[in-house]
Amino acid sequence: MSQGSTVLPTTGVFSGLTEQGNINAALAALLSLNSGGSAPASPTQYQFWADTSVSNQVTLRWYIGATWVPLWVGDTNTDAIVDAPLSPKNWVAASGTHDAITATYDPPVTTLVDGTVLAFRATSANLTTAPTFNPNGLGAGSITKNGGAALAIGDIPGSLAEVQLRYNLANTRWELLNPPAVPVGGIVPYFGGTLPSGFALPQGQNLSATSFPAANAVLGTTYGNPGGGNFTMPDLRGRFFFNLDADGTGRITAAGGNFDGTVLGNAGGAQSRNLSASQIPQLSFTPSGTIGGSQSFANNLIIGGPGSTIDVGGNPVGWGNTLTVQGSNFTFTGNAGTVGNASPTQVAMIPPAMGINCMMRIA
Repeated sequence: MSQGSTVLPTTGVFSGLTEQGNINAALAALLSLNSGGSAPASPTQYQFWADTSVSNQVTLRWYIGATWVPLWVGDTNTDAIVDAPLSPKNWVAASGTHDAITATYDPPVTTLVDGTVLAFRATSANLTTAPTFNPNGLGAGSITKNGGAALAIGDIPGSLAEVQLRYNLANTRWELLNPPAVPVGGIVPYFGGTLPSGFALPQGQNLSATSFPAANAVLGTTYGNPGGGNFTMPDLRGRFFFNLDADGTGRITAAGGNFDGTVLGNAGGAQSRNLSASQIPQLSFTPSGTIGGSQSFANNLIIGGPGSTIDVGGNPVGWGNTLTVQGSNFTFTGNAGTVGNASPTQVAMIPPAMGINCMMRIA
């Protein structure tokens, strides 16, 4: 029933017919206030309304704060009654800034109870690791995840992202219940061809810092500084990546790998290379036993190379000469030979591999 006054007179004398008319008028007034396709114009707090705006359906609504909250829905054809979907009273579009988030709930949140769950639609991504949340002016509390860990930049993904928080009374903080699986700046191997929303291939391209503020906050100018409100993505085209050689292990150095592996974003290496003479292992022959008589190899036995010498027992023997190894009963002869290839083939440096997309989360 309506919580307002009735239309029945409270003074005077009236006949039975008059009384009957007054009662009918009052009932009609109550019916007009509490049912129909449009909400009552001047509802009172905790008033009920039978909403008939949907054909063959009645939704019982309860006026709380400034909203008609649905309680249950009845089907006028089957007389079936079901609970109404949960009211979004613990949800609101957020306000404030990207790292000082505020929200005004109706009915208002008046006390922060342990385990309270509130939700909001974000206006932007968090750009620091320590954003705060302040519902209905009750005070800003830090937002954490995974039992108190600091957020990563972009854990609140950005505009229109739906965020769920649970209040931790003992630590006066809000726990983010739905952080993304991949942080902004994280790489995911992807075997598909069409990337999902929020990801891009790191190909050294310039992106707008305004369009992707979280990625700009993470990457900065490490991979390029194009200016003009832009930032540069890493360029992973045709490259493997490795863990940064931190703490001076010396595993990737400029001397050994042609670049300094201790600097974030440094790149180097090659897919193939030519071996120099100094990189070819030295060959040594250690005869064992006796090969009867003198053995001659007059054709294609190759030892050393043009301009090189072979030292046997301290006696160097020049290229193209006859080499006799005393005491082992065999002789190397021959004045002609070819060492190496005039057009050397490069040695491959890439192990067996497969090319796939490595996509980076940017929003």
